[in-house]
Amino acid sequence: MTKEQLVCKAVIIDDDEKSRKLLIKLLKNHSQIEIVGEAGNVSSALKVIRETAPDSIFLDIKLENETGFKLLEELPTDLKVIFVTANLDYAMQAFDVNALDFVKKPIKKDRLGLAVNRLIDDLALSSEEMLKSFDEKNRSYEESINTNSIQSATNTNHDKLSYDDRLFLTKNGSSKFIKVNTILSITANKDYSYINSLDEKKIIILRTMKKWEMRLPEKYFARIHRSTIVNLEFIDKVEKWFNYSYHVYLKGIETPFQMSRRYAIKLKEKFK
Repeated sequence: MTKEQLVCKAVIIDDDEKSRKLLIKLLKNHSQIEIVGEAGNVSSALKVIRETAPDSIFLDIKLENETGFKLLEELPTDLKVIFVTANLDYAMQAFDVNALDFVKKPIKKDRLGLAVNRLIDDLALSSEEMLKSFDEKNRSYEESINTNSIQSATNTNHDKLSYDDRLFLTKNGSSKFIKVNTILSITANKDYSYINSLDEKKIIILRTMKKWEMRLPEKYFARIHRSTIVNLEFIDKVEKWFNYSYHVYLKGIETPFQMSRRYAIKLKEKFK
């Protein structure tokens, strides 16, 4: 994947709702940024980040009675951080925690564009290093099986799964079965995908969304975004959101998934 093809998943964190909406609107002009969530305080931000596994966060310093620095203490160090704030007194401290950039409010489009370019460049470099390491450690990646037999990946790659089948997956060197009907969602990160199930959270495997679409039972699973597949059985509600898109809420997951207008139309046609 080239740098131009890379898509960065981002979460917006600001205790002022108007500021969040403005930043989301500005970032919509950058096709390589995909907004996967937003939050207004430290606790909600932690939930969103854990559930969406973003590549980056756009973070304000002041968050109600806390600061963005407190949030960073709870986050993985490889998460890309861009501060977007009017509190210039914290600029030096921001770079002490290895923030990628510091954008001053009120936001200027050109300045935000520079920050986005820096983010994509940095993420592309990190991605190359991560994927190289991941591939070296996972030459033989996870294969799918059904309840009756364990078949080789060569024989099963194109077999359609049923809702009662199981997947045989490997996480951190140990293997286990995951029931297809326990999968809540699958989200994409380039050629890799994260499986979120009732039993396991954030299992990463080398498989594209296209391959998942080919294998999962269409009656129960639907693609609602270029980077998201959800289990229809776990949809709690669907609400209209921004720019003709929708928020899809799944049972047991607080943060909604975004459904684009294009996939919403496909889904309506499918179940007419």
